[in-house]
Amino acid sequence: MPNRFHHWIAAHSAWLLAVTAAITLLALFQLIDFQQGTIRLSIDPSLNAVSTQSQQDRDYDDVVRKRFGNREPIMVVLQSSNIYTLENLTRLDRLSQSLASLNGVESVDSLTATTIPRLEDGNLYYSRISQESLQNPELPERLRKSTENNPLIAGKLVSTDGKSTVVLVHPEPMSELQLLQSRLAERIIQTADRESVNGVKILVTGSPIIRYEISDSVARQLRTVVPAIILVITVLLTLAFHTIRGVLLPLATITIALTWILATLSFLELPINLITALVPPFIITMGLAYCAHVLNEYEHLIRKKSQTDPIERIVALLQEVSIPAMVTGLTTIAGLLALLLNEQQSMTEFAWVSALGTAYLAILIQTFVPAVLRFIKPKKKKSLFQQAPCLNQRVKSSVAMITKNVHLSCGSQQAPLLYQYC
Repeated sequence: MPNRFHHWIAAHSAWLLAVTAAITLLALFQLIDFQQGTIRLSIDPSLNAVSTQSQQDRDYDDVVRKRFGNREPIMVVLQSSNIYTLENLTRLDRLSQSLASLNGVESVDSLTATTIPRLEDGNLYYSRISQESLQNPELPERLRKSTENNPLIAGKLVSTDGKSTVVLVHPEPMSELQLLQSRLAERIIQTADRESVNGVKILVTGSPIIRYEISDSVARQLRTVVPAIILVITVLLTLAFHTIRGVLLPLATITIALTWILATLSFLELPINLITALVPPFIITMGLAYCAHVLNEYEHLIRKKSQTDPIERIVALLQEVSIPAMVTGLTTIAGLLALLLNEQQSMTEFAWVSALGTAYLAILIQTFVPAVLRFIKPKKKKSLFQQAPCLNQRVKSSVAMITKNVHLSCGSQQAPLLYQYC
């Protein structure tokens, strides 16, 4: 039997829509910085999401990195058939200076940017390549002799075969998140690409570059995968319901739930990592299932025509779907919260974020969706024959032809029965 909650939802639909709009507007202001046109939600590019390291150990690593610098330099590798030429050494020097001038770079090491030690006659000498020496045609051979048997240089800054050399870029002391926000890895890649010509191949690698690529991959997933999923469910909803409300209402419900959960992450200053990036597709899938169930029951009530009053129709709808939706939501939340026992922090974050998103969906299904349906006037769907009169006439002609044949073969009594059945 319908209870007071069902009647209250149906009678206060306008207030529910106003409250939902207000909360969604606040969530948008929390999620988006409209002055700068940026999203306040950050992305954690580290591999900590798939490791078992505790948060205390991560904070300690950040403190060490800030005090003593990053232990993992970015390597820019220059490959050619022969590094020891004036042209390649000039290019290496130009690349080293360009990388050293970038904001956020503490120092660089390369053949042209590092003091090279050499041993001659029992004495240790230090030399550094200058701009004037790069014009000397004897420099390549002299540099080869001083580095090919030098254990401090060979295999460190230049390969033993003389076909590859590296520029070690040391970033300034900063945390992983600060390094990502500075976009230093992207600027290093762009600087290195400008020196790439025919016959010279430049590669950029290192842990900061890998973290940058992971961050970019997660951002691309949010920008492309989520819209692709929404496009697919739009097509499915169109094929299933053939109505505007059957398409727009689920999309609106899913969008509001996503806005709420992402705004919650922004408010708590929790970045999205490799694991929690799966939350938006999960929320979309769950929202589609809940909305499809409610809309299917609503279409059934329209076909029954048992309630003509909008309020009574919404009461009847809630009477049918509120308990199943509540039970489904609670069991889903319970299953997700069971992951809180996992030792991996990213899994526990995924558990409670997904559970909270499911709770948001359950609330919207019980309030927002019925409130919108309360103000939508149901329209009777036209049958296939009403939409296509020519098809209707052809079917009637076919039925008449079949009836005539049955009348000739089976007698006059079976033909009217067949026509009436058809």
